[in-house]
Amino acid sequence: MNIDVRMEMSEEEKNIAAEFGAGWSDEKIATAHTRLGPAAGTLLPAYLSNMLKDRAKQEGTDEVSVLRHALEAYLIPR
Repeated sequence: MNIDVRMEMSEEEKNIAAEFGAGWSDEKIATAHTRLGPAAGTLLPAYLSNMLKDRAKQEGTDEVSVLRHALEAYLIPR
């Protein structure tokens, strides 16, 4: 059985693919930052994800800010 699937790429996807194919310069690699964005909670077990969402709502901020503060409190000696 052969299945032929054709998916059209958006312009943004085409640009990303072209950039990926060309490779990044050493300068771009050195200045790149990892960004979790709004999907940060999906990396966590459900109970932590729920606690993260609740804490962000309680503090009136976003989940990434809560994670950043938690990591700073854990990793930066006082």
